Parts: sequence; C-alpha cells; structure tokens
Amino acid sequence: MKIFSYIWAFVFFANNLIAQDYQVGNSYFSENEYAEYVHGNLPIIISAPHGGEKKPNSIPDRNCSGCVTQNDTNTQELANEVVDAIQNKLGCTPYVIINRLHRSKLDANREIIEAADGNADAENAWEYYHGQVMFARDEILEKFGKGLFIDLHGHGHDIQRLELGYLMSGNTLRDEDELEASGEESSINHLIETNISSSDFLELIRGPLSLGQIMENLGVPAVPSQADPFPFAGEAYFSGGYNTRTYGSKNGSTIDAVQVECHQEVRFNDDDRLEFADQLATGLIDFIETHYFEGFSEFDCIVSTKENSAINFDIYPNPSKNELFIELEGQNSFIKIYDQWGRCVLSNLSLNPDRKLDISNLIPGIYHVLLIDQNENLTQKAFVKN
Repeated sequence: MKIFSYIWAFVFFANNLIAQDYQVGNSYFSENEYAEYVHGNLPIIISAPHGGEKKPNSIPDRNCSGCVTQNDTNTQELANEVVDAIQNKLGCTPYVIINRLHRSKLDANREIIEAADGNADAENAWEYYHGQVMFARDEILEKFGKGLFIDLHGHGHDIQRLELGYLMSGNTLRDEDELEASGEESSINHLIETNISSSDFLELIRGPLSLGQIMENLGVPAVPSQADPFPFAGEAYFSGGYNTRTYGSKNGSTIDAVQVECHQEVRFNDDDRLEFADQLATGLIDFIETHYFEGFSEFDCIVSTKENSAINFDIYPNPSKNELFIELEGQNSFIKIYDQWGRCVLSNLSLNPDRKLDISNLIPGIYHVLLIDQNENLTQKAFVKN
C-alpha cells in the first residue's frame, strides 16, 4: 500500500562522514569502524549501545566515578538477527545503530562526558552513533510522521524475562493511581493520544495489546504485561536510560521509545537467540501494526537516500559558559542549535565577524550545533553548556 512519497529532510551528521549514496540494508561506519549504521526504510530504529567488543589500546578504559563497564553480551549479534528476521518477514529494513566499542571504552547510553570519559576517539564514535540516531529519527519523521525507537540491552537479573522500560520505575508500575497519572512522563507519551487501537496508557504498557503481552503470547515472559504487570518490590528492573529518555516522546517527539532488556536465556545460546530474534521481530511488527499503522506489513519500501558532504568546522571552548566560537571554512552557513532532546533552541543564527555565538540564555546541558551550507551540506557537533 503506497501511503507517502519520498521527502528529503535536513538531518544531523557526524563530522567525519563523506558524500555517498545510502543503500537500504548496507552498513556504514565511523572512523576506525567504532560505530556502525545500517540504513533502513521502516519506521523502526534499533539501537545496540552495549554489545561491542572492540578494545583498542589507543582508547583508555573509562575510569569516571560511577562508570559501568560491563558489556551486554551478544546484544550486537541479537540486533543484527532481529533485523534479518524483520527483513525476512517484511522485505524492508529497520534503521540500526550499533556501538562496536566495548563498554569499557564507550558507553553509548550515556551523555558524552560519562560516555567517552574525555577521550577524543571515543567522543567521535559517540557523535557518529548519536548523529546517526538523529538522522534516522528525522528521516522517519519525514517519511512516516511517527515511529518506534528500540534500545536493545541485556540484563543479568535472576528472573528470566524481558524487562520493557518506558521510563516508569518499578514503584510506579506497582501503584496504579501513580502510573495512570504518569503517562506524560513516559517514553511513549505520543502514542497515548495517537494510537489507532484507542488504547489508554495502562493498556499500552500492560494490557492485552501491549508489547509485553504480545511477547508473552509468543512464549517470551515479559514485564510489564497483562500476565506480569509489574516487578514485585525487591525484584531488579531496568526502566530505561539516556537513549530512551532522549529519543522517546516524553519531550514532545512523535517517535516513541522502549528499552528492551533481554534475559540471558535468550542471548547466550546461538539457536535460542535466533529463535528469540524471530519472536521479537514478530512482536514488534504486531505492536506497530496494532497501534501505529494499519496494514503496516503492506507498506512499500523506499529504496535509497543520499547523504550530503560534511562541512569542516570546529567549536570551542567545550564545555562553554556564555560564548561559543565557531571556526569553519567559508562564510555562508546556516546555524541551528538543538538540545539533547532534539528540540531546536536557537535558529536562524549568523556569525558575527569574530565568529562568536551568544549562548548565555541556554540552560546547562548537552547541545548540538548543526551547520548547513548553501549546497545543503550539513554537519553536527556536540558541546556542553556549563
């Protein structure tokens, strides 16, 4: 069923990309292949931030206070197998972003300071990873208007079940009154008002048509679901992290997010993992067809898009306080600044002769500078506002 035509959108790019055609299903890599992007044509993004195995000696181990360095075993492999299963079922491909560095070198589910611990190569990989997530998100918004971001993880908790994170804590899931009032704080806030099944928030996360119950029906235990609506007090449960907060719809996006924490029983054995990948692919397709797009499995797939050339520029100081300086080649660049939630906070900016931007009105946090030149080439860089 043809429901839209191709529309090109301005998108975020990491600064080390070169001009090329993006072909659906092909992999594209950051410098040193520390991060991988697979170009898609479905309203699904699959992110695997903790499954990489690369441990280059040139990047020291992260040693920041509170840094977690333990990998999510086999989630990189699982992400690829889920993609293969979706391709086999639909003939179309999700957008995929994989961190190929070990978590001891880069944690792609943290903001850049903690994620890279000050190492420039790790920071470049982080920027590529999140730049490609934003690229995929923006292209999905142009093509479909809405979509679903899946942050794929693995947990080592005693109870062998999927943990589906919507930014609701275990305590909130156990308190129905609190939960019912918390929909706007969830990572599927947009879906509450727009789902085609007319489900309310409680039904979306633990009703008979919830992703958890769909997985239960496929033979995979999951919480929250109709069968297992919440973790009991004292039971470990991951509710969602940086990526789910950043790329979900809590802050106004029309792309929702779910952190999918996979138990060891479905990850450690090759045959079991392949079976689970097929089940998860089936569950995601069913969930999207039920709540997002009627006739989803009949969508025509868009074949390819074109990536623009990067603009060579630098920003300093980083972190910054009240002023940000930009060094770039050429004068005719359009500048926007986005916050970490993808909201444009400064636009229609032009550089004064000393190439200085006033950022004194921005609140402290992580921001992205997007430059677009007269040829519609674009590049993004991240900075921290103190």
